Amino acid sequence: MPVSRLNPVFDQRLEAIQAVTRQYMALLNSLLIDSEAVHTSTLNEVAAERQWYQDQHSKLVAFQSQLDDFLA
Repeated sequence: MPVSRLNPVFDQRLEAIQAVTRQYMALLNSLLIDSEAVHTSTLNEVAAERQWYQDQHSKLVAFQSQLDDFLA
């Protein structure tokens, strides 16, 4: 939106700056949304990996118990 019709060059530059600012803010918003999605995805992957390790640990404990029973 032009501020002053007294200086058209100033108005053009101001409009160009405002347009670039809007594009920049849209880009920042997009990056923020993308980073939140990546963060959520990473948390989900970590949780799944932790569950896998817990499952493997449970299997090892059960195997160790069976081995101890067999050797006794």
